[in-house]
Amino acid sequence: MKKIMKHRPIYFAAAFLLLLLICTAYNLSYHYITGNPPSAEKSADHESETIRSAPANAGNPHPVYQYYLTEEQGCVSIYLDDKETLYENTSIRLSSLPDALKTEIQNGKYIRTEKELYDFLENYSS
Repeated sequence: MKKIMKHRPIYFAAAFLLLLLICTAYNLSYHYITGNPPSAEKSADHESETIRSAPANAGNPHPVYQYYLTEEQGCVSIYLDDKETLYENTSIRLSSLPDALKTEIQNGKYIRTEKELYDFLENYSS
């Protein structure tokens, strides 16, 4: 019994190292399966809108849009760029907008980035 007590710190250290190895292997396998290696991860706070849309636009002279504004029942509705997936119905009345913007939205207005969308919403929401 004294022999086991004498080697107890070694057993704890070995168990800790084994647990650390298992956690590391799990983390690496998770990143491998999801296709996001740990070194490629970036914080959303440090990533600009331009960088986020750049890969989708690489080599293409046409801009990449993420949102599409249109009019439904007198209010502005926001769709994703596929024009089918509803992102949000707003309470922004089309009649409250300037004439030029009203015409753009009636014809379908594209918005490039999330920042541009939220700027629009902040400016015209009541």
